[in-house]
Amino acid sequence: MALSGSLTTRNFWDNTHSHRITWTATQDIPNNKSTVTAKFESKFLSNFGNYEEQAGANKIRLAGTTYTRSTYFKGTGNNTWTTQFTAVKVITHNADGTAKFKLGGQHRVNNNPGDYYYWNDVEFTLDTIPRNSTIGTISGSYLGSSVTVNINRASTAYRHVYRVFFPNISTVKKSYTNVAAGDASFSFVPSVDWGSSIPGASSGTAYIELQTYTDDNVKIGATVTKSFTLNVPSGPTGGPTIYNTYISEADPLVSAVTTSYIQSKSRLNIGFSANAAAGSTITSYQILANGQIFNSNSATTGILHSSGSNFPVVLKATDSRGNIATTQLSYSVSSYSPPVISGFSVHRSGPYTITVSANISWSQFGSSSPATIILRENSATVYETTSYNGSLNISLPLAGREETTSYTYSLTVRDNFYSSAVQNRTVGTAFQELTIRPGVGVGIGKIHEGGALDVGGNTYIAGSLVASNDLAVDGNIWEGGWPLSTIYATNDYVGSYFVPTTRTINYKNLGANIVLTASDVGAASSSHTHSGYASSSHTHSYLPLSGGTLTS
Repeated sequence: MALSGSLTTRNFWDNTHSHRITWTATQDIPNNKSTVTAKFESKFLSNFGNYEEQAGANKIRLAGTTYTRSTYFKGTGNNTWTTQFTAVKVITHNADGTAKFKLGGQHRVNNNPGDYYYWNDVEFTLDTIPRNSTIGTISGSYLGSSVTVNINRASTAYRHVYRVFFPNISTVKKSYTNVAAGDASFSFVPSVDWGSSIPGASSGTAYIELQTYTDDNVKIGATVTKSFTLNVPSGPTGGPTIYNTYISEADPLVSAVTTSYIQSKSRLNIGFSANAAAGSTITSYQILANGQIFNSNSATTGILHSSGSNFPVVLKATDSRGNIATTQLSYSVSSYSPPVISGFSVHRSGPYTITVSANISWSQFGSSSPATIILRENSATVYETTSYNGSLNISLPLAGREETTSYTYSLTVRDNFYSSAVQNRTVGTAFQELTIRPGVGVGIGKIHEGGALDVGGNTYIAGSLVASNDLAVDGNIWEGGWPLSTIYATNDYVGSYFVPTTRTINYKNLGANIVLTASDVGAASSSHTHSGYASSSHTHSYLPLSGGTLTS
């Protein structure tokens, strides 16, 4: 291999004149080419005198092309090499940087048109032009993780420059970066943010571009490119991230009383935020709580009906690549029962004294959920207290109560959730066998308070009970009706009659074994109707209230 050379020198006429073809080459390393310059040279001795040759007499064959001198040549005897003419040709090297060429020529002897000397073609090998390196194997395929590129180096003296494109050859993600001479590989970390170029895909095609330089900074060959796949990572690196989660009380009444969640009272505010990663976007949210599904990142549940611990709340966020992030929270619910009154009794415990007793309970949550207990006597408050204990037993002797007056007591228990329990009791006048109020009425078993007849206790009637107007039982008006559960007959109910009006016999609370047969008027129903006067009277046999059957 060489960058210069010559063909054999030919001497004529006792060396009085000589001829030769020489060549030199210069190399264009970046373009993988050499420029070869061949010269046809002659030398004449001083005793030879002048030498003349016609145009076209001498020729150079260089790499397949023939070159001739186009002008008349006249040499002088100065014993130095003189260039008659020059041939220049650019030779492209092979891909590996190697190249060969052939050189030959022709000289006309004695200026005789038919007398020539030929230089046969001789093959010369040019110096190999160093070529660019190529890209070898690539390892690593995830955004956010290291990628290593191996270089198939053309020379250990070369340095390299690379850049990365993603997701296509027009988008430069990493600018030119030097790889030092001698390094057989280089590494880089593609940013997870590159995923913004492919928000709906889990992978994309990346390209490595490599340029080779000599140690003296000469660019060698063309840029080489190789593609490979970069994947968007899943999980915390590439998938959604859930943050800013919260669960709070939605009912201000509950939050004003306690920090606990309360059965049958609380509702939950639930919410969260989510970040998409690697250039994706959040496409959907979901909350699963209290047996409900909400397709959003904030929601208010219905009332929490169950008590217990560690009820789950599942939060989900889905990105544009289908990655799902899930976070689970939990909450506990304290058991709740509304206020309860038991054992409420009112009785005369001595002269002019009435004693009120009751057992009270409610759900207590710390020091901020007391119950208020109010006792009213004939609508006027006679006792009120606030308790933080969850239960209270009261026994209140109320002095100064008239024996001739009945008293009605109402006991109310209300908790801080505005749930309440109410019970009423009445205590009559003090017992008297008989009291007569002339012109007003008679009291039997009690002091008379109102009406023509004021009875304290049960009343037993052996004869008929006749009502010409509506009959009131336990404060209810039975319009023209006879509530049989209140009539205790001692024999068959025969010969009764109705006053002129339409009345209904109401079969109520007749006992567990009462059967109405098909022969009954208004059979199998709860009532039947008779109209008219005494002529419409009829007989029903004895009504056994504790059992038996009803017959017509």
